[in-house]
Amino acid sequence: MAQNIRTMSVGTPVDLAPWSYIWRSDKAVQDKPEADFIPRRIKRQDEVYRTLVPTLGKKAASHFYPDQTDCLKEQLPPAKGKLLTGALWVGNIEEYEIELIWPEGACIPAEEDVEVRAYPTAWGWFGFSVDQKLIRTKQDGNSWLYPCLPGEMMDIAYGKKVRAATQVIAVFAPEGAPVPEIHITGDDLGAWKEVTFTVEWGFADNLPPFTGKMESSLAVPTIIEMDTENRKARISCLYSEEARYGCDSKLTLITDEAELMGATVLLRELANAPICVPEAGLFFCPADKAMTAQEYMDAQKAQGKKTVAQQVREHEESQSWEQLIRNLRLWRCPDGTELTPFPESPAPAVPLRVPDKRWETMYNLAVEQLRGKHMWGFLALEVARATMASELTGLHAEADRVYDYFLASPGIKPDADYSTGEGSLEWAKTMQHDIGYGHEGTHFSTGKMLYSMMHRYYLTADKAWVEERLPRLKKAADWIISERNGYMKDTANREELLCYGMMPPAFLGDYAAPSSDWHWYHMDNVPAYAGLAAFADVLTQIGDASAEYYTKEAKAFERDLIAMAKREGLYSPVRRARDGISRSFISRMLYSGGLLHFQEETNIPQYNMGINDLFQGALPLGDIGGVLDPYDRRIVGTLTAMTERGMTLAGQDDLENPAHPTATEEEKELRALQAAESAAQIRTGRPPAEDMWFWSRFADLPKISHNANVYLRQDDIPNFLYFFFNHVIAMVGSDGRLWEHPRPDTYIPCDNPDNGTAAWFTENFRNMLLMEDRDTLWLAKGTPRAWLKQDCTIEAINAPTLYGYLTYSIHSDVASGAICASVDVPSRKEVPTMKLRLRHPDKAKIKSVLVNGAPYANIDADGETVTFEKPQGKLEIRVEY
Repeated sequence: MAQNIRTMSVGTPVDLAPWSYIWRSDKAVQDKPEADFIPRRIKRQDEVYRTLVPTLGKKAASHFYPDQTDCLKEQLPPAKGKLLTGALWVGNIEEYEIELIWPEGACIPAEEDVEVRAYPTAWGWFGFSVDQKLIRTKQDGNSWLYPCLPGEMMDIAYGKKVRAATQVIAVFAPEGAPVPEIHITGDDLGAWKEVTFTVEWGFADNLPPFTGKMESSLAVPTIIEMDTENRKARISCLYSEEARYGCDSKLTLITDEAELMGATVLLRELANAPICVPEAGLFFCPADKAMTAQEYMDAQKAQGKKTVAQQVREHEESQSWEQLIRNLRLWRCPDGTELTPFPESPAPAVPLRVPDKRWETMYNLAVEQLRGKHMWGFLALEVARATMASELTGLHAEADRVYDYFLASPGIKPDADYSTGEGSLEWAKTMQHDIGYGHEGTHFSTGKMLYSMMHRYYLTADKAWVEERLPRLKKAADWIISERNGYMKDTANREELLCYGMMPPAFLGDYAAPSSDWHWYHMDNVPAYAGLAAFADVLTQIGDASAEYYTKEAKAFERDLIAMAKREGLYSPVRRARDGISRSFISRMLYSGGLLHFQEETNIPQYNMGINDLFQGALPLGDIGGVLDPYDRRIVGTLTAMTERGMTLAGQDDLENPAHPTATEEEKELRALQAAESAAQIRTGRPPAEDMWFWSRFADLPKISHNANVYLRQDDIPNFLYFFFNHVIAMVGSDGRLWEHPRPDTYIPCDNPDNGTAAWFTENFRNMLLMEDRDTLWLAKGTPRAWLKQDCTIEAINAPTLYGYLTYSIHSDVASGAICASVDVPSRKEVPTMKLRLRHPDKAKIKSVLVNGAPYANIDADGETVTFEKPQGKLEIRVEY
């Protein structure tokens, strides 16, 4: 710790150093293992970024986005002397001062022999930077002051520029120099304020009590009173109100250290309003707003506050494809825009037939689209979803074309902190000077591709296919194991790293090449685990001798992922939803302050200001192949926050959470324009204003989303349909094909079909009709109620599943009080549990069931399901209402 925090007081400058990762050359073992990232970052600066232009020349080194010019700037020479000390923290800061305090009585080096370097970058701890040499402006005895350089700018995504900001500084001096303390203050950190509040616990059943265990970040808490009898504590806390996002003042109360139960709150939010976290049994209330948890929750209910998800569940479902496109899109299009029939398409290998023929034709066209040229076939991160969809829809030969390409790769290191690429399924053809200069260096995912490949065996039991490719597949699995086990292997106390057991940080995206915007993304680690786990499982099923080894490694990866997710869930600030309740949240990547990287909330300006945090984020952790239960409070809270924040893009009010940023100027202008529209200006067909929220969407790249998938796993069918249908309808052309991004203001033929979008659509369309989750095979789990109106039929024919080929037909005769189903149960492998869901159009409850003519009792009237344990053969099912 660089400063005695007991000397801090209200009004004095906030010092970030005590909560930073400090590296010191006089310590063989650093206080926090993350400090070892500092010399690693400097090594990359000196060996890669500093030598880029001298090695490649300006023409070859030019940016993917021409307006981003930092990569062409002249770099400083390497710092003279050795690395003496350094600081690393979360959250970019622009306005700061670095104070060095040399030890009393030490032989202080001359000013000209000391260099303080800053590494401003928008690209994280390791990203491309034009480093700066700070200038000493003041000396007071042993205290030397180095302010940030004024007026400097740096690149951000898509060729834009912002004020230069940093998360890393380093001090260099001659060999043998004493190591100074580092202090970090400035306008971006502010001055200390004080907030006093109460904490109540025990109002939620079966949750552990608060016993005084606390941790803080940029905050100094003191327990004034601990009343265990009445389950209340009074706490005073120094905090910063002005600190930039990422450097926020946070307080964590821990109620169960083993399970990492508790809650983290933003103190600037708590200073203004109570924070109620029922999932942890904790209620925080400012001293000047005295109330109990129950009083607070009652007040929220009395005001009718509800989450977006609650409102969706209460709203009537969309009734048809045509209703959706008219309410969500057609009224926005030019006058005279008409709905025209879709073209005919070849019959798919796996027919899925539904009553609404627009949806059925879209499925047929999407399956056909998977055969097309718009595959992004050289980008594993994107094409793996398309190969998975190809497997699910019987297009195995199409998937093989892609698999063969990746299996032929020798394994080339992409833009990541990997030790090597050898063994990976990467070509990384756009790599130059260890930096990704295009998509093929920055859209990689060996794990995702491996996971898709294993579904060839899962869905077909083609053992010969696996064995023919087994040597190369093992190299890919070995590469995953080696990279995650070997990263930072020489760091003392490596197991204390938050990223312990994760894959090394990587750049995944196309918004800033070359930038090496490395982060520990969940969308990288979860597929890496899923691919390894699936590979180990397939080896077990085919009887390979090495199965035990790979299973052991997959289990270890799973344990590390779960431990990481629990830590992230505890130490990320809870987020208040529209019902006034705060819930756990996990950010899309590690070491990000628990932020939802969207708009001004983040200092990490990535893809489109982080909008993909609204539809990808940490959700892979709770999807099939992930490690968290979809009902886990951390997944529930994360999905809630993403939907709530996303609705601000759909023209809805900002969250009441005072810690959230207000709307952007662009959003304000859009809303002002909408408000100014007169009745005469509103096109025919626009939904009523009070219903506009329901006919909206917010994701601009659904093909990387997991929202619908997780809603379906949570059995939240209204929200699954809401996200899935509303986003599909914004992507479809008048020819039934799908774009990469929404086209809400036009309805014309799709001139540039995207197979990633087609894959996302077919995957979710298939899963709503037949889906394997854990040991359950679901039939018609997520179908709209309208699809079981009188005389409607739903069918799946010869569909590959994990248990063999499935055929079923559901026919509605609700006018006579019945819905009937015929099911040919898959026979290749025993089905542990099969659930048939029949969502009655009028929400009628099941009265009785006949199976093959005999009464059947395993029904759930509330869940609208009929459950079969280890079913076999052909089942004729009649459900009466």
